[in-house]
Amino acid sequence: MANFMQIPDLSNDAVVGTLWNARVTPESYPSEELYYTHLMQQYQTILAAIEAVSNQRNSTNTFFLTLHTIFVTGIGLAIGYRSSLLLSEVQWVLLLVLIPLWILCYLWWRLIRAYRQSNANKFKIIGEFERKLPASPFWRAEWQTLIKNGSYQPVSRLEEMIPIAFALIYVFGAIAWLIL
Repeated sequence: MANFMQIPDLSNDAVVGTLWNARVTPESYPSEELYYTHLMQQYQTILAAIEAVSNQRNSTNTFFLTLHTIFVTGIGLAIGYRSSLLLSEVQWVLLLVLIPLWILCYLWWRLIRAYRQSNANKFKIIGEFERKLPASPFWRAEWQTLIKNGSYQPVSRLEEMIPIAFALIYVFGAIAWLIL
């Protein structure tokens, strides 16, 4: 796991180690200008890939929030029928509702982690590309500013807490429902 409070050294990173094709250099190209044009096109492609993963992650979060909203609405409607059930029936209903909710929370959490890991590798690739470009707006400039600030918390780390919070709310809600 990368420490987000410092710029990682990419010299021995497995992702970066497999990035460059050793046979393709500015000297092997018909012109150095064409080499850097292609380098810039590939850089733009990886930026677009990061944006696509972020958009997919947003869609996934919306999907899971919608599912949880539907379940919570159903639970709210079921609370009205609680008085007509025996305690043992209430426990079974809770179990039948909570198990899928916890599974959804776990899957949601795993997907957020997978998206974070995917983008983390892409960010390493961006850092390596920026070593060959005239400027390093993301890898050096942006990260240096965040590091100097000292209070930066990656959004994906905070985002991972949302399904965990939902799972805990379901646990405490179920306990409260059984007690009251």
